[in-house]
Amino acid sequence: RIERRLDRISEQEAKLHAGIAENATDFEKVAKLDTELRELAAKQRMMIVISAVVAVLLIVGGGIWFASSGDDDKKDEAGNSSGGSGGGDKGDAKGGSGGNKPENVNGKLLYTVPKPELTDVTTLDGLWVTDQTFAKGSKDSVLGLDKDTGKEKWKIELDGQLCWSSKHATEDGKAAVVFQEAKIGKDGRYQPCSQVALLDLNAGKKVWQKSVKVGDEYVKFDEVTIGRGVVAAGGLDGGAAWKVDGGKELWKPDQTSECEDAGYAGGEALVAVRRCGSYDSPSYEIQKLDPASGKPLFSYEAPDGLEGVSIVSTNPVVIAIRAGDIRVSDFIALDDKGKMRSRIPAEKDKYTMDCDLAVEACKMIAVGNDSLYLPTAEHESQSEDYGRTNEIVAIDLATGKPKGQAEAGGRQVMAPLQMDGDNIIAYQESTFDQGGRVVSINPKTFKHTVHLKNPSSQVDLESNYRLSLSVEAVYADGRLYMGKTMLSERDSSSDQKEHLAVVFGAE
Repeated sequence: RIERRLDRISEQEAKLHAGIAENATDFEKVAKLDTELRELAAKQRMMIVISAVVAVLLIVGGGIWFASSGDDDKKDEAGNSSGGSGGGDKGDAKGGSGGNKPENVNGKLLYTVPKPELTDVTTLDGLWVTDQTFAKGSKDSVLGLDKDTGKEKWKIELDGQLCWSSKHATEDGKAAVVFQEAKIGKDGRYQPCSQVALLDLNAGKKVWQKSVKVGDEYVKFDEVTIGRGVVAAGGLDGGAAWKVDGGKELWKPDQTSECEDAGYAGGEALVAVRRCGSYDSPSYEIQKLDPASGKPLFSYEAPDGLEGVSIVSTNPVVIAIRAGDIRVSDFIALDDKGKMRSRIPAEKDKYTMDCDLAVEACKMIAVGNDSLYLPTAEHESQSEDYGRTNEIVAIDLATGKPKGQAEAGGRQVMAPLQMDGDNIIAYQESTFDQGGRVVSINPKTFKHTVHLKNPSSQVDLESNYRLSLSVEAVYADGRLYMGKTMLSERDSSSDQKEHLAVVFGAE
């Protein structure tokens, strides 16, 4: 497993080096590629450490193999975590409703959340907005902040470093996290991501904490989600699930099966990606699950020869598949019986959505109105003498064909954040002289209405929170919450101080 991951990292590293060389005069693009390269190098260092630890601790004697638990930290395979509310799922505390257009759209930087003290590249996954609290995942804790002032209301300490956080939260403000079973020691050894907890984001407390053993070993998880009253965690060791109410175990990995639940997507439904066969040549199956039993309501066999599968939306079910070296090669929409409705090719360099190697990690994408909303790649603006722009294209899930597009306009580049009823909430990136914007796009006319204009005085700060980086973002009640999902021990090469999160809004 480790060798396979290192091979993938080396391939990605070579491509990033090539990208930097090809875009040597495009300083913004080089900065983005350099950031991604540093994050990739950190993952590579982590995997090398893990392989060394395993090699040292692997003992062969009397025909019995003893191996250390090591670390299957999901970030080594999953890369950047998801940001925003990418799918079409509703009714959670992630921030899904942007609300009506505010009377005042001229925003300002309301507050920043300090970066924790770090010693290496660290996962800081998780961002939720409830009616009472702004919550953000940190190094080995989850912080609860006053939505108006940013002052810390509570802090939930975890046994070890945070590994993954659920994209969704329940309507009453409960979310799930996966974390390491103990703090990282002085030797720098990472602990297994074996602990799952349900957090009450309004009360600021841990509701329950669970783990699963198969034989004498704790199961290691790569990701976690929450949906239909169930917390479900999956990874290379398989999947397990618990009831939100009370934490009763519903299922755990089956060692006798040739398949395992690689991960789950939640929200309005619970959908599993099952991986079968060898790690070198796996096959994938997508199952919509009965949340009470874990039994499939339908199963769909994905095409052969894939590198991976991500779930974009659980209602309707839309998946992203990876064939070859393309991050997303196609999207497939399924009907209520698990039959393919349409297959939408994601032509290389045409779209800029981001679906990482995790099951529920797509961002800069939205599903609603029986449509898939994708941002196009940047191109030269036709209405300005200089600058770049793009569009958000609406693709009909019934036919797989485009049915309209919204133009960012001028020197703007935008991507979907989330759905707000029938409307698409999109974020327009800041430029060198203009702050970013949050806009609401009408799905029939494709005209957009500005909901928030960030100040030009903060463009240097805001540029560090582009959605294409290790960033997650949510627009809720007239405010834009943006948080880092990964940071290193040192600040970036820019003069800007790094923060865990920033919040923009109009007073």
